[in-house]
Amino acid sequence: MSERGGIVVLDFGGQYTQLIARRIREQQVFSAILPCTAGIEQIRKFEPVGIVLSGGPNSVYDPGAPPCDTGILSMGLPVLGICYGLQWMTHNLGGRVERADRREYGRAELFVKDGSALFAAPPEKDLEWSEQAIEGCARFLQRVYRLVSKHAERLRTVQVKSGAATSLDSATPKEKALLRKAHQVLRRVTHDFETRWHFNSATALLMELVNEIQAQEPLEEGVRPEIAKEVFELMTLMLNPMVPHLAEELWEILGHKHDSLAHAAWPKFVSELAAEDQVEIVVQLNGRVKERMLVEAGLDKEALQKRVMSDPKVAQLLNGQRLLKAIVVPDKLVNLVVE
Repeated sequence: MSERGGIVVLDFGGQYTQLIARRIREQQVFSAILPCTAGIEQIRKFEPVGIVLSGGPNSVYDPGAPPCDTGILSMGLPVLGICYGLQWMTHNLGGRVERADRREYGRAELFVKDGSALFAAPPEKDLEWSEQAIEGCARFLQRVYRLVSKHAERLRTVQVKSGAATSLDSATPKEKALLRKAHQVLRRVTHDFETRWHFNSATALLMELVNEIQAQEPLEEGVRPEIAKEVFELMTLMLNPMVPHLAEELWEILGHKHDSLAHAAWPKFVSELAAEDQVEIVVQLNGRVKERMLVEAGLDKEALQKRVMSDPKVAQLLNGQRLLKAIVVPDKLVNLVVE
């Protein structure tokens, strides 16, 4: 698909910008997304045959409403305005935009139904709107987009073999770290979606995965292309339920031009890779929680009790008291019963 002679989409901050661009590309027409502040010369570089002005949350009469170069109206190209984009066109062509009696966007009353699976916090708690939280989400998604875009050209034609990562025998240290983190996150995100529908904890886990990927840079060294692509694809599939439009865009630039994420199956984690290296166990004294400590995962009862008893903090807790018995649940807890 040629990057010349397509459609330029000018983004005013609308939530459907990525979807508009993808739908254009599905018609085998190239589309490029540019900020609404892009200059005429920047637009001309793509030699477009048309321009789309996306929607946005503002009114054209709002202070600080997003601007656009009015020169696009004199380029001799067809221009399609959507929502705010149409407001901007009307206003700049001498028309008038009138407010409707009812707002489509803006403040709304929020009702939380008891027991709703989608609500992460207890229903009795207040829900506080935070612009800082939204800005944080935007920064994270921008990091994700930049990260995938950086490697997309190299990985676009790479074929990922099903089950290729199940063996770590020939994997490099970087590959092991990436695959372990990807499958550990997948296991926990799958659990959150299937049992709790907690999107906030799933997002936090995906942030951990992005941090791990960036920590292993440069991915061109010590990471085979098929492994890198598998990790990026798993990340994109996990993002899809929360940010479907962005995920579709990432899926396409990774080489999936003709298959939508809407038809993709949820990935399955590999148990060997998803196993945690360490687990947190509870240390009790006569049934009362006294300590929490990280130990190696998979220790048997005898090894776990020995590991706990050798800890200086536990020795201080016992303070010479006679141990009557120890109740040990591997990977969970150790309850020390003393006189």
